[in-house]
Amino acid sequence: MPFSEDDLRAALKRKDPGPEFTRKVMAQLSERDARNAGQQSRSGWRLPWLRLGPVLAAAAVIVMLLGGAWVGYQSYQQHQREAQIRKHQQELAEEQAREQTILALRITSEKLNYVLKKVNGALPEDVRIRRQRL
Repeated sequence: MPFSEDDLRAALKRKDPGPEFTRKVMAQLSERDARNAGQQSRSGWRLPWLRLGPVLAAAAVIVMLLGGAWVGYQSYQQHQREAQIRKHQQELAEEQAREQTILALRITSEKLNYVLKKVNGALPEDVRIRRQRL
């Protein structure tokens, strides 16, 4: 059986709960007020308008954020130092390779010059002259 909009409006229409409901709600409110009054008298140093829970939670969040930021900064600094050390080590290795290459070229040059002198010294004079003209 389908419902019409009128049926839905009638079902959701505001109804008076009656005097018994009002009496129960008012009794619970007065009971809660009496309990709160008793707690305030036992702990007089607490002010009802000052709630420390949210303030402490916010302070804890701020401290954690600052701590996390500090750890991140320290990690970044450590990474930068390690990068500088690696760069310096690479530069030293490059310089050492360059010096070794130059030394190898000098040794090779000296040996080739020695071989050339031996070859030129072993040839007869007329062959050396012909070779120079070519």
